[in-house]
Amino acid sequence: MFSRIAKRAAILAAVSALAVGLGSAPSSAAGEHVFTPQHPSYNGNDPRGNFSAQIKYSNGKLQWGWQLSAATAAPATGLMNETANLTCNGHRVAHDSHPGVSPRYFVHASSALGGHMTSCKWDLKIHETFPIARGTRTVDLDFPFIVTLV
Repeated sequence: MFSRIAKRAAILAAVSALAVGLGSAPSSAAGEHVFTPQHPSYNGNDPRGNFSAQIKYSNGKLQWGWQLSAATAAPATGLMNETANLTCNGHRVAHDSHPGVSPRYFVHASSALGGHMTSCKWDLKIHETFPIARGTRTVDLDFPFIVTLV
């Protein structure tokens, strides 16, 4: 039989592992996604919403979209504000914003990756806020990726 201390330690370890897993995994993927000509698109779901992205190799563009799940958006009492920033090696190369849209709006944009398409550690960060009954809900999405030609 387990002692009380051993039981408490096991419960704390399980709760800590769950908290780390929830806090560290972005909606898009755990870690950095790699786009290749053979696999130029990505689609990921989590309880907060659905994220999709694709690289158009023919013109060097990133196209992406993000929509909150019905459960995440349900508590909204007003319109949502969204901003997104795309960075290349930490330097912002594109900015997008959708002020005053429904929390169920499919936020989407495209950005030219330019001549640095395959030489960057890219990061797309999306930040959304909307009012709820007792304050504000914030949803952040971080999608780090690289683009290869192989």
